[in-house]
Amino acid sequence: MSYSLTRGVTPNEIEEMFMLDTKDLTGSGLLWRKHPIYTDKDGEKAGSRRHGKQSCYWRICINRKQYNVHHIVAHLASVPRIDELRELAKRGETNILVIDHINDGRFPDYSNYPENLEVVTARENTIRGKCSMRNEKRKRNRSLLGAYLRKDTGNYQACIRYQGHSIKLGTYKTELEAHHAYLNARTRIDNGLYPKE
Repeated sequence: MSYSLTRGVTPNEIEEMFMLDTKDLTGSGLLWRKHPIYTDKDGEKAGSRRHGKQSCYWRICINRKQYNVHHIVAHLASVPRIDELRELAKRGETNILVIDHINDGRFPDYSNYPENLEVVTARENTIRGKCSMRNEKRKRNRSLLGAYLRKDTGNYQACIRYQGHSIKLGTYKTELEAHHAYLNARTRIDNGLYPKE
């Protein structure tokens, strides 16, 4: 998901409205410093779950616009590479870098604690294969990136998108082999070559 802080709310406004909540690791990670409308909310937890209790993402509404809370937490905590992300956002290049949850076991999954957030490239985020908690069926059935099971043969097909076309890279006995073929093709594209050798 792209970084959206520059969309109508300035960094100074963010710092005036919010403060980090470093005590509750399972909450949004954000407290109201000064609520723009309701003064009785000052000091209370800010944000709500995106799609109910099963969702991993917290959202907040500011000036009738929705924001991901982990973007605001990353801004307030100045996580590594956040300045690089801010510069790209100012130029309108919002899909190059994203804010990701590390989820390495030190904190509850999708905790907005600053040490659980990092700035990564959109491709790194995709390759990691993160999956929303709200769709457990998809999570159970997901395959590795660039690989899918062919029901007719029982083998795994490797494929990649290149210049608007789906390029088949071959079939493999295991899902992991097909995924590695995808990664090799991705590296070839990154180096300016055609995906297939």
